[in-house]
Amino acid sequence: MIESVRRWILPLALLVVLLTLHQVSVDHINNYRIFSRSSSHLLEGNDLYALYPAEHGDYFKYAPTFALLMVPFSLLPDAVGVVIWNLLGLMIFLMGVRSLQWQSSGKVHLLFWVVLPELIGVVQNSQSNLHLVGIFFLVFGNLEREKPFQAALLLSLAAQMKVFALALGCLGLLYRSRWRFCGSMILWSLLFTVMPALLVGWSGLTYQLGQWIDLQGRDLGHLELGFYSIMHIINLWVEVPNRIVQLMGAVMVALPTLFWNRFRNYSSRFLVFCSLLLWMVLFNHRAESPTFIIAMSGFALWYGFFISSLGEGAKGDPNARSSFQRSRRVYPKYFQIIYLVFVLLCVSVLYSDLTSSQFKEEILKPYYVKAWPILITYLWIQTAIYRSLLRSDEDASLLRNQYS
Repeated sequence: MIESVRRWILPLALLVVLLTLHQVSVDHINNYRIFSRSSSHLLEGNDLYALYPAEHGDYFKYAPTFALLMVPFSLLPDAVGVVIWNLLGLMIFLMGVRSLQWQSSGKVHLLFWVVLPELIGVVQNSQSNLHLVGIFFLVFGNLEREKPFQAALLLSLAAQMKVFALALGCLGLLYRSRWRFCGSMILWSLLFTVMPALLVGWSGLTYQLGQWIDLQGRDLGHLELGFYSIMHIINLWVEVPNRIVQLMGAVMVALPTLFWNRFRNYSSRFLVFCSLLLWMVLFNHRAESPTFIIAMSGFALWYGFFISSLGEGAKGDPNARSSFQRSRRVYPKYFQIIYLVFVLLCVSVLYSDLTSSQFKEEILKPYYVKAWPILITYLWIQTAIYRSLLRSDEDASLLRNQYS
């Protein structure tokens, strides 16, 4: 299916360049400025996590190592650097897509079309979420190819951008190489964490790490309008501290790892991977709109492989169907279409320029409409996973029977 991915390279690259140049022309590259300026603050010994209104708006919220990795970009003019930054994200994303095991070109195209609206939003905001999705795909691909060392390297790198990326580490515990993966995670995490000390010294590094931890702690207890998470939805009816909801979410993530031997086939691990992509957005209290490319990637993979009949081959010809499609529950075509439209409408279309600002401010944002389809899909996937865990060993192939 490599050819299917190649067809998207040039159109997406042109789209990314044009969108980025437009954002440069209207001076809407604040996030990129936060990233690129962080390296000079680090090297000069200034507080990475203070506000610098003369340079950009908002705080830098990533680990000190990320600031170090942005040094090459700080040497470039903003107009050049931001184009390279967004193209780098696209390149990593495409590499990640190629690393997955595809059964039909139709599923590849489905993924690109589903995530396209969110990809546009990420590029317009010069965010790092496109880079992260690509890294997550590569982590899963390396785990499936029994390369835990490389998977741990990539995941540790992603954690320098967004701490919630570590949730994907639970996936590594479902493999026979889980102990090598855990050891590699510890090694790479330590190396990445101490890397800035080579330039700023131990005292400079410990100072920045302390400021970073303090910033994360201040953010944890606040739910603000404009973010979309399960905590926001719950607080529509009852006020529950973020930590309690996120602790429950952590238990939900960790539970399958206790039954790692139940996930012996590719499709069951793939289902957990899709679940984790949704989890990282749902349980992130700072999940803003551009973050949803992560959740929509998980949705597109799950929908394409487990719900849609796209690429199954001729009806009645079992040999033409992929291993994902055989023996799983077949949903009617009308249901497949309705559910896909429902998710795309609530997550992407309603939040576009097709709807008025008043509608967004009075309906969409206060009721967190964007998060509802992701929550429903997440619960759907988790139900399938937990049902398989509750059955006897003899009957533990539910995922294989329904989803393989």
